[in-house]
Amino acid sequence: MIGLAKRVGWIILDSYRTSTQWLVAGLLLGLLVGSEAILAGSTDTLGRESLVRVVNRAATADPEALVELANRFEHGLGIKTNLERSHQVYCQAARLGSVRAQLALARMYLQDSDAKDQEQAAAWLAQAADGGDRIAAAVLDTMAAPKKSAARCDSGPPVRGLQPLPPGNPKDRSAIRIWIYTLAPNYGLDPELVLTIAAIESNFNPKARSSKDARGVMQLMPDTAERFGVHDISDPVENIKGGMAYLRWLMAYFRGDVRLVAAAYNAGEGAVEKYSGVPPYTETQNYVERVSHRYPRLVHPYRPDVTKPSSRIAAVARMENRGG
Repeated sequence: MIGLAKRVGWIILDSYRTSTQWLVAGLLLGLLVGSEAILAGSTDTLGRESLVRVVNRAATADPEALVELANRFEHGLGIKTNLERSHQVYCQAARLGSVRAQLALARMYLQDSDAKDQEQAAAWLAQAADGGDRIAAAVLDTMAAPKKSAARCDSGPPVRGLQPLPPGNPKDRSAIRIWIYTLAPNYGLDPELVLTIAAIESNFNPKARSSKDARGVMQLMPDTAERFGVHDISDPVENIKGGMAYLRWLMAYFRGDVRLVAAAYNAGEGAVEKYSGVPPYTETQNYVERVSHRYPRLVHPYRPDVTKPSSRIAAVARMENRGG
């Protein structure tokens, strides 16, 4: 079936060799690539590999696993359709050199008539063609010469009709884990660390609410949510993004010291600075130990451009080196 779709596609491609219509290019790429992805995902990989295994492989930056996960998000194969998540995961795979992901991104951009999206489609096709892909080169040949643009993943194509995750549905906790895997790299965070925080904070429950009014998957306080641009703290995706934004900020503020970041996420950065280390609060000390047990790395990469480091960081480092 896949081979037949390709052969038919090449016949149509030859028929439209002189066409300069973006629509034609999009239809061709959809036939040559989209049908193959749907068939492969629904009859081959989907039948053999569970979603959890695909996610676990994707978390190791396996390009093929990332493409499979993105394909499932795009077509609703064993998971709720989500084009925004699909685009994000395709981008991760494309950055790792996956031609399948590059073609999929081009197809997604070609589905919209906006000039900038067309430029991005051509950019991804060119990147795939430079890697020796015949499909990309042939589709580029049917298109009017676009304005040259660098292939990028800073934003996705227009996404319409997305349905948010219903708040508080325990059955969607597996989807929350997948979102964390796919979103964490956008914040420069190790997904395993974010999963650790989310598990300890709320056990992935989007409806969780503490006696101190911390809410959602990553237990954001209302003032923290506002500080990091969360408009709807009850929305699981916004809540997770807000928690990740805070973690990214803490990483930069404490220069990647995981124990201090964990302590600050629990008690606030002010308390860590006040005590030049993990505060002597039983709850916070237990929290840090739980994080360390699940996530034993002591140092995490951070982006120094996010914020200036704590003015107390030198004192904190000295205290940490003394073990007190």
